Amino acid sequence: MSTDDLMSLEEIQALLKDKKLYVIAEATGLTYPTLKKLADGKKANYTYGTLLKVTNYLRPTKTTAN
Repeated sequence: MSTDDLMSLEEIQALLKDKKLYVIAEATGLTYPTLKKLADGKKANYTYGTLLKVTNYLRPTKTTAN
């Protein structure tokens, strides 16, 4: 996945709005406070890895049907 594939903070915030953050935290290995900051739209120095994990969770890779 390239940096072009990462979601913007605004996209992430919109998609996290109605999600259970503790479920995402467990699935991604990220902490609840980090996800809460993202969901609330707080600016921080999020790492590439953090944004990649959230992007992959919210927009998993598409698979082709056989």
